Amino acid sequence: MSVGVNCIVCSSVAAAVVIRRHYDAVNEPICMYGAGTDERAQLDAAVKRLNSTVYDVPVVVGDEEIRSGEPLLQPKVSVHFAS
Repeated sequence: MSVGVNCIVCSSVAAAVVIRRHYDAVNEPICMYGAGTDERAQLDAAVKRLNSTVYDVPVVVGDEEIRSGEPLLQPKVSVHFAS
């Protein structure tokens, strides 16, 4: 299937050049990440690796980096704790 794309290039306010190019749109394969699939195993391994990593993130004030010397929990923004 050919898809037309209009590209407008303006060299000034008064003039515009329209270039029409045709290309075939090809999407990447869709992974379902179902239980027991290779994609799911790779995803689970990556999540486990990221969850077990402790990052040394300093507090930066101006040009100064302040470190406490002990790593603290970096909460994930996707985890919402009930208060």
